[in-house]
Amino acid sequence: MLQAHLAPGDASSAEPWAHPSTECAIVITGEVVAEIGGESYTLTAGESVTFDSRLAHLYRNASDQRAHLIIAVTPPTP
Repeated sequence: MLQAHLAPGDASSAEPWAHPSTECAIVITGEVVAEIGGESYTLTAGESVTFDSRLAHLYRNASDQRAHLIIAVTPPTP
């Protein structure tokens, strides 16, 4: 379990990256863009995403408000 507080313009990493697991993220406050496997998904408070994190990914705050999200990383599922 991880939590992230992203200021406007912040991202979870400089470039999308991948690792062997299943990942789930839920936005607590604000708005976050989840870039997963070359696709972008805009998530607002209360929305979540689950994906195979062997796909390169990152989270970024493209809004002008702070964002808070919780991320769960688990072993990959077959």
